[in-house]
Amino acid sequence: MWEILVVKYRFYTYSVLVIMTLLIFFVILGLNNRARVKDIALIKELKEFSYGLEKYYSNYRRYPEAQQLNLSDNLIISDNGLAEPHGSVYYRGDVDSGAASYSSDSLAYEIHFKLRRHWPVVGVTDSKDCLVSNNFNISCEAENK
Repeated sequence: MWEILVVKYRFYTYSVLVIMTLLIFFVILGLNNRARVKDIALIKELKEFSYGLEKYYSNYRRYPEAQQLNLSDNLIISDNGLAEPHGSVYYRGDVDSGAASYSSDSLAYEIHFKLRRHWPVVGVTDSKDCLVSNNFNISCEAENK
């Protein structure tokens, strides 16, 4: 009789441990995928902003000037630059998938941002400080610790 209870108890204990292990595994997997999705969304938003800058540049042969402009604010690139919209609108939106800042001296621009995960396919092997420059050129450097 006691042997049957011990076997049932072990079975229930092992079952609970297996279920807990699977739950923890799926939670960790989900967190990893969420960070990857946010990285992809951030790059997509930066690409859209960069395309707006290139459209502006093709008309005016310069980029809108700014220093450390926070891209999480609602931004508009129009014929009036980064000011109130006037004429054609080249970009309207914000970058809300991660922190990013824009700087330009009118001849070139830089958008600084940080990736959350590693992307070995494109050479990003750990959390990186990244830069987008003219014509949507992306480069990343090792994080300074």
